[in-house]
Amino acid sequence: MRLNGWISFAIFWALHAYVILHGMERIKFFELWAGPFVIVMGLILVVWAMNVAGGIAPLFDQPSQLSPGEFWPLFALSVTGLVSVWSTLVLNIPDFTRFSRSQRDQMVG
Repeated sequence: MRLNGWISFAIFWALHAYVILHGMERIKFFELWAGPFVIVMGLILVVWAMNVAGGIAPLFDQPSQLSPGEFWPLFALSVTGLVSVWSTLVLNIPDFTRFSRSQRDQMVG
């Protein structure tokens, strides 16, 4: 890793250590602005990709460049990655919903 990578890692680590060392209230505050920020940045990236591609149609109109022998191992790896991301949320749903007042609150959350 080059120096820029190490500097970025150190800044990232220091910011996380700062947030964590100030307790759960600081983490809750961090989540209140980080969650919407991630959504907004994701939407900005989608708009950027559409702009660079010349619209949404070219994003879906690309022919495959993988042979079936290359596709299936990548497909299996991709499915494993998606399952690993969502499994954390699936396993923690009781933690997220235990203080909700009604089933409707759970659904909205």
